[in-house]
Amino acid sequence: MLDNGYITCVSPGSDVVGRGMPFSISLNGQQQSRESLEFWYYNDPQVTMIDPDTGPEKGGNIITLRGENFKPFHPDRNEIDITNSTFCYFVAMG
Repeated sequence: MLDNGYITCVSPGSDVVGRGMPFSISLNGQQQSRESLEFWYYNDPQVTMIDPDTGPEKGGNIITLRGENFKPFHPDRNEIDITNSTFCYFVAMG
């Protein structure tokens, strides 16, 4: 616990994907919080194609990716929309 109004938790693995799982906290291991909270698991994104797959050292290329699970939830189905959470991240190899 970081302070009286903020706590961090690590989620366990799950094979349940695409629906909310009940979530609560406990201070003594017996009494649970009463809020109706859910935690959603989703499949990892899978990249199957990148175009172009090379570019100049200075960067600036527009890259198109194809694959699956880039946007696993749909707002019109009463599910979580993580559209603004999906992004590209480049890691320098050393």
